[in-house]
Amino acid sequence: METLVSVGDKVRVTLHGRRVGGWIIALGEHGSEGFDDLPLEKLAFLTKHSGHAVVAHLVPLALDVADQYCGPRRAVLQSASSPRVTRSQGRPRHGNITAPQDVVSSVLQSHSNTTTQSKSMVHVVTIPPLESVLSLVAVLAQKGPVLVVCPTVRMAVLGAASLRRRGCSVALMPDDWDQGLDGVDVAIGARSAVWAPLANISSVVVVDEHDDSLKEERVPTWHGRDVAIQRAQREEVACYVCSPAPSVESLSMVNDGRADHIEVLSEDGWPKIDVVDLNEVPVAGSLASSEMLQLVRQRDQSVLCILNTKGKARLLVCSTCRAVARCERCQSAMSSEDPRVLHCSLCDTTTDAVCAQCGRTSFRVLRSGIGRLREEMEKASGRPVIEVDASTDIFDVSQSGVYIGTEALLHRVTGAHHVVFLDFDSELLAPRVTASRDALSLVIRASRVVGREGSVILQTRNRNHDLLVALTRVHTTPTALSGWQAKDLQLRELLHLTPFVSLARVRLDAGLDVQTVFADDNVTWAHEKENTYLVRSSDEVVLRDALQRARQSHGREIRVDVAPVRY
Repeated sequence: METLVSVGDKVRVTLHGRRVGGWIIALGEHGSEGFDDLPLEKLAFLTKHSGHAVVAHLVPLALDVADQYCGPRRAVLQSASSPRVTRSQGRPRHGNITAPQDVVSSVLQSHSNTTTQSKSMVHVVTIPPLESVLSLVAVLAQKGPVLVVCPTVRMAVLGAASLRRRGCSVALMPDDWDQGLDGVDVAIGARSAVWAPLANISSVVVVDEHDDSLKEERVPTWHGRDVAIQRAQREEVACYVCSPAPSVESLSMVNDGRADHIEVLSEDGWPKIDVVDLNEVPVAGSLASSEMLQLVRQRDQSVLCILNTKGKARLLVCSTCRAVARCERCQSAMSSEDPRVLHCSLCDTTTDAVCAQCGRTSFRVLRSGIGRLREEMEKASGRPVIEVDASTDIFDVSQSGVYIGTEALLHRVTGAHHVVFLDFDSELLAPRVTASRDALSLVIRASRVVGREGSVILQTRNRNHDLLVALTRVHTTPTALSGWQAKDLQLRELLHLTPFVSLARVRLDAGLDVQTVFADDNVTWAHEKENTYLVRSSDEVVLRDALQRARQSHGREIRVDVAPVRY
């Protein structure tokens, strides 16, 4: 089969009487460099050539990604493989692209005219949620084929339809894999599209690079943004990572000079965002504010009410002034197992159980679940309130109605007039470093649901929080989030977290001791929960070597998540 196979192809070989599949990752003579690891008698013949799988020039990248994220090569090669091993040859297709005329295209054109760019430059692009990143794609597609990576399949499908209306020839991945090989204007898909083929590629675009969905859930847990940047640099093309709120990793690249920053400033790029103070609600502990009830009473309006607490919340509030117990060091919510002590699980700070606002020592736990709140809203508004769960058949609520559910509701609807976060503190003050950015991601998604004519309501007991102050101003001042992002980076530097250190989440089987696993390695660790630890090092190579040794020694007893997105 020497004349049939090539790098990236799928083959089968008989091992211990069973035929198993694999990939060709290199071709060469036995005994030469790279092919001298095994005796000749231990090599097996290929029994079948299945067909094409991984694009040949992406195989080295896939192997490097597996090593970088400390996982098996097979999982990465599987993600990078074509859905079909048979190849159907076609002709290149290119459309007559309509040049967009909006603020995004004008900013991109102005940046291109004023900046000297290298071919493999990384561009961090800040685009408001109500402006279309597809305008950027259309502009780039006029210069050559563009690979677009989206967080979700739904976003990729809608993006492909929109680009076709603009005159682009589009290959939707992975279904149109062969069309990408033949040549189109745009190849677009979800996370795994970062491995898709595209003839004569000229640029790579990552949409909503802040979104957690770009992170692979299986080991190795590679990130679509990082792989896209590495692929663009290997192929010497430009990479555009786009987001309304760039991630700390992207901002770090800008600060270090490894990327430049393009900011799209739009007067109507964000919807109206209002902050409601729950401390002013007459009934203590209630989430039924007058602003929210006023919205749900409007029978010609659709309202989505988001509450991520199905059971009971764990926020501690002062019994007298209703102030939330927050850590003075990192500003996250504090918990209490001892009535006399408050503890921050994020930075491990312990203080006396005293309210910072009024000095009282009595606290209570808020308990507001979806079921109880739905009944309360129905009585106050006189309208039926639909509780949405996995079994509810709901896709379009653009006409009217009141719906209550978790954040999954934002992924299931096509539009609404208003979105109300009933208890935004449960997201904003969660005991993790990424809580504020996770909360901001929800606001971005809600902004796209309501559009320019709608509104987003954030109910909170901490209306002076830096992020909330910035969000109330972003509708009129597009740069309002920049100051908050700078403070978030400062907090991460203080706590020695990414992007200033390399971080991994390690889960050990019961019976394994973390001190034994990393006894001889120059890394530090902190207990997160149960048998899970956050392992960190100031040197990425040191951390990677330590994780690789741990995997080699303990195999399946250890699971590694390199660069976790939530912690």
